[in-house]
Amino acid sequence: MKLIACLTTAILLISLSSHAASPYMSISVAEDLQFTDENCLNTSETVLTQNGFTQINRATGSPTLFASVSDSKNYGFKALVRCFSKAGIINVVVVSEDRSKILSKADTLRQQIQTQLTGNPQTAVEPANTSPVAPATVKSPTTSALPTTVVILYSMQSQPNAIDNAQRLIAKGFDASVYWGTNNLNIVAVTASNKSQANALRTQLINQGLAQSDAFVADNSRLQYRIFPTGKTSPTTLISNFDNSGFAFADTTGSRLLALGELNAPDKITTALCEGNRLLPVSYVQLQSGNNNRNSLRDIAQNFNNQRGELFLIAEGNTRPDSTCLLLNDNDKLALGTQQPIMMGVYADCERAIIQRLTQQRQRAINQCWHLANVGKNGQIVVAEFQRQNNEMLASIIYVSPTNLIFQDYLANYNQSSCWRIDDSCKFDPGGFHIYSVFQSAQALYLILTWDGAEGQNAMLLKASNALFEAVKQGYRYWAQ
Repeated sequence: MKLIACLTTAILLISLSSHAASPYMSISVAEDLQFTDENCLNTSETVLTQNGFTQINRATGSPTLFASVSDSKNYGFKALVRCFSKAGIINVVVVSEDRSKILSKADTLRQQIQTQLTGNPQTAVEPANTSPVAPATVKSPTTSALPTTVVILYSMQSQPNAIDNAQRLIAKGFDASVYWGTNNLNIVAVTASNKSQANALRTQLINQGLAQSDAFVADNSRLQYRIFPTGKTSPTTLISNFDNSGFAFADTTGSRLLALGELNAPDKITTALCEGNRLLPVSYVQLQSGNNNRNSLRDIAQNFNNQRGELFLIAEGNTRPDSTCLLLNDNDKLALGTQQPIMMGVYADCERAIIQRLTQQRQRAINQCWHLANVGKNGQIVVAEFQRQNNEMLASIIYVSPTNLIFQDYLANYNQSSCWRIDDSCKFDPGGFHIYSVFQSAQALYLILTWDGAEGQNAMLLKASNALFEAVKQGYRYWAQ
């Protein structure tokens, strides 16, 4: 199952948090389909209406429907349908306070939507159905049939907190054929029937690159979920080229963001990754026309209102005024994978062992090496200036792990006034680099950073490819007087 379902679940749970009773939740996912967002939304609206949902609303700037059926006693059912045309995925989530009504509801709605869109109700993420049209017979799970072990694949929390959050979420809902759980704290739980099976699954997922090496197993007698149904034991992973993402800078209050350059679909942007490893929810406002008479052409907070560009509002919290952020839509955010904990350094000298590894790898002596950050349990980010060879200058940002060295090289020709940056006097300054975040997906490591100079700032989203980083998204802020 694609991890897009995780985000949908979190959104719906948040929207229902005002109800006193704990709701039950049913989730159904279709994948590998072909449709347009508009066709999917129209079809879903028709199906919801046919099933008695009277209050149906489309989310602004998102291919999402919210619907409800109310009665005299409580809110009855609430449903969310989300269409991801580029990924070929449809998510249907149904929530109710009545457990007896919920078991097959999401599957029924999803199958009807899928049938009208494609003519086939079956999907790769549900068990095979012998009938080509009729939904599978649903049986309520018995306590003895429920799995008893959880594997926490990804977590930025301590193990006790991760287990506790997974248990509390898992106790709230279930689906007729797929038991799984997640929340917005980067936890994905996969279940098995016993600890031996869980350990084997953990090893398999790590070997496939679908889980990190620190994934752990925990006993949980209340567990009611498994993320992969019978016959499918490997999740697929979302891949993105980040065409719809872009960098932005903040105003003087840190509450608004203005995109640097054009965005393909600004209304799809939902998240800003800002300094300090922070992911902030944002909403698209409009295209700001700017003021040409007062525009200094500098991408700084004091000139924010005069610049033309796509305008966004940070929905919760704010960032440092005049700082830079990376704008992401839901697909791109998920494609980055798991956000890694970061502890920033103080530009101390690199460890001698690291200098020796870098020198051996590049067969080139090092003038100086600085430590920028610790990443996760065993990773580091350093910046090194290598010795000049004739007129060739070389500096590199390097991700260092016990087994890997990944380089982002910056080449320059020797010039007394400017080498790497304008007016840098050919002296490399590590203080210009700011590490924003590191993500690890099943395919690659991602590094987001900025590099300041006298004339402006380069912002980069880098993707590891073997022993080198490649830039998949770049932005530039001009701020010279």
